[in-house]
Amino acid sequence: NLASRLEGITKQYGVGILVGEDTRRAVNDGVFREVDLARVKGKDRPVAIYEPLGFEGEVEKARLEELKLWQQALKLYRAQNWDQAELALFNLQRMAPQDELYAIYAKRIPALRAHPPGAGWDGVTTFETK
Repeated sequence: NLASRLEGITKQYGVGILVGEDTRRAVNDGVFREVDLARVKGKDRPVAIYEPLGFEGEVEKARLEELKLWQQALKLYRAQNWDQAELALFNLQRMAPQDELYAIYAKRIPALRAHPPGAGWDGVTTFETK
């Protein structure tokens, strides 16, 4: 069921494929980009979702540097450090203007800044459709 739900939301993140935590753990030599924490329809527990980027040793150095910056941006976003997250996302968009994920997060920030989610916010995106 989870794989089917993830397949249904790949386009919303602008990626070709999404995998869950179990798949990520099963591929020991894979390089993955965490995309979000998601609560899919029919599941109560949120799961981390990932985009496979390739295998260790095969992913370009520039892509790995981009991945490091993305991980920092995601950390800042989840900490509600909107200004720093926006700056990191701006830099990511300059590095990879074709990558829709960075624009998606950049668009979320103004709404979150205008209506802060509060201290208990878990950073989870909830999907109501299959």
